[in-house]
Amino acid sequence: MFGSRGFTLIEALVALLVLTVGLLGLAMMQVKAMKSSHAAYQRSIATIAAQDMVERLWVELGRRAPASTVCPEGTATVAGSSPSETILDQWHNEWVDAIPGLIKDSDTSTGTIVKDGSIACKYVITVEWTDDRFGDEEVSNIVYVASLLGTDS
Repeated sequence: MFGSRGFTLIEALVALLVLTVGLLGLAMMQVKAMKSSHAAYQRSIATIAAQDMVERLWVELGRRAPASTVCPEGTATVAGSSPSETILDQWHNEWVDAIPGLIKDSDTSTGTIVKDGSIACKYVITVEWTDDRFGDEEVSNIVYVASLLGTDS
C-alpha cells in the first residue's frame, strides 16, 4: 500500500507534463494560424491594389483616346495632376496606408510596373511590401499580369 501512493503522484506529474506539451503545441498552432490569416489578408489587399493599378492604366489610356491608343508607361505623368505626378506615384500614395511597407520601384525593367514587350500593352505589376514577422518565409509580394487594348507605338 505504501508504494502505490508515490506511484500515483508520479502518474499525475507525467499526465501534467503531457497536458502541458499538448497545450503548448496548440498555442503554437494558433499563432501559426494567425500569421497565415494575416498573410492571406495582406495578399488580398495587394491583389486589389494590383487591380487598381490596371484600372489607372485604363484611365490614362482612355484620357489619350481617340487621339492616341498608345499604352501608357507606369512612369507616365497623369494628365491634369497637380503637382505633376506619375501613375505609379498616385497609386503608391493611395495604397501605402493599406499596405504598410509598400515598396515603390520606378525602374521600368524590374520595377513595380513593367511594360512587357512580348505582347502589345502587356503589363507585369509587382506589388511588394516589407514584413519581417514571417522570418525567412517569402510572403510579401505578388505578381499580377494584365493586358490592355492598345498599341505599343
